[in-house]
Amino acid sequence: MGSKSTVHRILRQDLKLKAVKRKRKVKLTAAHKAHRLAIADFQVSNGVTIENVVYTDEKRFLLNPKPGHSDFVWTDDSHASVTYQEIPKYNRGAVEVWGTITYYETVDLVFIERPIVQGQKKKFTAKDYQDKILAVKIPEISNLMEENGVTDWWFQQDGDSKHTAKVTQTWLKDHVPHFTTKTQWPANSPDLNLIENLWAHMNRKVHARRARTLEGLKKVIKDEWKKVSVETIRKLYDSYPNRLQQIIERNGDMSDY
Repeated sequence: MGSKSTVHRILRQDLKLKAVKRKRKVKLTAAHKAHRLAIADFQVSNGVTIENVVYTDEKRFLLNPKPGHSDFVWTDDSHASVTYQEIPKYNRGAVEVWGTITYYETVDLVFIERPIVQGQKKKFTAKDYQDKILAVKIPEISNLMEENGVTDWWFQQDGDSKHTAKVTQTWLKDHVPHFTTKTQWPANSPDLNLIENLWAHMNRKVHARRARTLEGLKKVIKDEWKKVSVETIRKLYDSYPNRLQQIIERNGDMSDY
C-alpha cells in the first residue's frame, strides 16, 4: 500500500476521480417523495409569491461539535447518490434557538430555555411555543411585513409536533393571514425551508469561533445572526424556483439545496 499522497494521486490522475464533500440529507420514503412532488407541482402551476412567505425554524447549536470523519468521498460524479449521507433528524444541542427570516430582514432570535426538573430538562411544549414564541413574535413579524407593504403573508413552519398540535394550529388560524397547516408541509423537507440554509451558514460561523461556555455560545450566536445581510437572505429566496424545479425533475427526491 502506497502513501496517502500516492493513493490520492492515483485517484485523481489515473482514475479521474475527485474528492467531493458529502451532503447530508434525511431519509425520504416513497410517500415523502410523492407529497414533495405534489407540493412542487402545485406551486409551480399556480405560482407562489415567495417574497410574502415568512420562514421559521428551531436550531440547536453544539458547544463542542465533533468534526466529521467521512465528509469527503471520491467520485467522478458530484451529483451521484454516494455524495449524500443520511443523518438522523435530531441531534443533541447545547443551545436551542427559534429564528425567522423574511424577504426584508431577519427577526431577533428567541432562545429556548428548558429548566431542569427532577434532573431532566423540561419539555418545550406546544403551549410554550404559543406563549413564549408565537405570542411574542407574530406581532413583530406582522408589523415588519406591513411596513414593507405586505398584509397578505404566509407563516411557514415544518411538521414538528409543537407546530402541528391543535392548540398551535388554532392559535395561528386566529392570528396570521395564512399559515402552513398540519397536512400541507411535506415531511423531511429541509430544502423547502429557506432558513435551513441559513442555519448551516450560522453553524459554520458560530463553531469557528469556538465558544467555551454556554453564555459565550449564546453571545456568539446573537453576534453572527446580526451579521446576516439582506443580500444573503434574498439569494435564498431567489433560489426557491430552482428548488421546486429540481424536485419535479427528480420525482420528489431531494434538491441540491
